[in-house]
Amino acid sequence: MSVNKYDREFTRVSLHLTGEITCGEETISSKECQNVSMNDVYVISENNFKENSNCEIKLFVIREDLKEEIKAMG
Repeated sequence: MSVNKYDREFTRVSLHLTGEITCGEETISSKECQNVSMNDVYVISENNFKENSNCEIKLFVIREDLKEEIKAMG
């Protein structure tokens, strides 16, 4: 059985959310978090953290009367 190099263990969902990432004492906010999967999220930001740093990620889901926060460690 051949394995396609584009096969993924988890499907990505094309969402556009705002988020916040905290790494140590530094926190950055992003208005563009997208392509969420069970293993990762693509965050657009002008700031960078040191590679392989531990961080806390918060994604915000906001609709009319609903405001939810999704937290994850990375």
